[in-house]
Amino acid sequence: MKKLALTNLILLIAIKSVSACEPVIDPDYQVEPNYDNLFFFASISLILPIIVLYFLRKRQGLWIIITALISLLIYFPALFVTAILFIPCGTNYTVSYVIKGELFLMLLLFTFQLSSWIGQRIKPLKLQ
Repeated sequence: MKKLALTNLILLIAIKSVSACEPVIDPDYQVEPNYDNLFFFASISLILPIIVLYFLRKRQGLWIIITALISLLIYFPALFVTAILFIPCGTNYTVSYVIKGELFLMLLLFTFQLSSWIGQRIKPLKLQ
């Protein structure tokens, strides 16, 4: 009986030490606006303009679409794992960094696709 009680006590101490996250409550704390939801949906929705520009470029730049799709396939598991690891204690900064990193990559791919499309449309100057 004592062995079981000791085992339960050790188990409870281990669980409490792992989940010992208590938020610091400050009455003067100002809540900053959180744009993570907007950035999340913007990073996902940027795949559509990238695909549209692919067809406007007469099916050139397939590597950009493949890169965007692979990054989205990696994005969701990475977001899920960071959410599981870091949100229970209220520190969702790493989740925010993952979302902002994906948005940056998608904006970079979109900018490259857009600049390539504009470059194709502009007629080169003929030097005499």
